[in-house]
Parts: sequence; structure tokens; C-alpha cells
Amino acid sequence: MTIEAVLFDFGRTIYDSEMGSLFPGTIKTLESLSEQGLKLGLLTVAETNDLDSRVKELDNLGLSGFFQSIDIVPRSTKGKDFKKLLRDFGMEEKTENCLVVGDNLKREITAGNTIGAFTVWTRQRLSDDWKPQNEIQTPKVTIEAIEELIPLIEKLNSSLV
Repeated sequence: MTIEAVLFDFGRTIYDSEMGSLFPGTIKTLESLSEQGLKLGLLTVAETNDLDSRVKELDNLGLSGFFQSIDIVPRSTKGKDFKKLLRDFGMEEKTENCLVVGDNLKREITAGNTIGAFTVWTRQRLSDDWKPQNEIQTPKVTIEAIEELIPLIEKLNSSLV
């Protein structure tokens, strides 16, 4: 297996809305993944149907430069869909070479599993009673901190997982 792209969710995945800041290790992780030449995509739901406020927030957090593709969807959008990011990367037929990283089993993990990506559930600040309810919600790997992506991708790329 060779990971070529990592598709991130924003809220509670790389951004801690309770603290109003990025989770510890986010910038270090994004820098490392960028240095490895991976394509990085971000899918985020805007706080309202005004997408410009999310653009400004990403800029203010210093995130925009890390991502080759950012898909900001209005709050009124139902569900999550990583297909635009895959199209932007020309990877619609290579979804198995993508990681989808998210905190929500019903949205990001289900969406990632549906497209055939390798799903990573990040449990930062989630209570222990959050559990997959069925097979489509079950991630391939669970991590407790975003920094765990670096060794995970190294293992996947060396076929040790």
C-alpha cells in the first residue's frame, strides 16, 4: 500500500472548537506530511452558509498553505463527501491510496469507507461511549492524537500494518 493523499475533516479532527485552537501537534503533522510529498485535502463545514468566514479562519490559523485542495461546504449541506477532493487530486480511481481522517463515525468515517479509502478515526476529546454502530462506521485504525498519523503512514507505506 502506498498512501498518496490524506483527506482531513476540520472540526474536532485538527481544530479543537472547545479551546478555539488547533489540536497540539497539528502543524508539526501537516509539515511532516507535506515534506513527504503527500497531497493534503481538507473538507470542512462552515459555521453558517457564509463560506468566506471559514476561509478567513483557515487563513488566520495558518492552515491554508498546507492543503492543495480545500472544500468548504455550507452548514445546510447534509452529510460529508470527499469526492471533490479526490477529483482535485485525480484520485477517483485510487481511493485505496487515500487516508480519510475524521472524528465523526457517522459522517467522515462512513464517507471514507463508502469511497474505499483507508479510514482513521481520531478520538481527541471524545468520550469513551462513542463507538461504531455498524460495519460502515468502523474505521481501519483509531488514533488518540493527530501526531500518530506520521508513524501510521510510515507503516502503511512500508506494508507493516
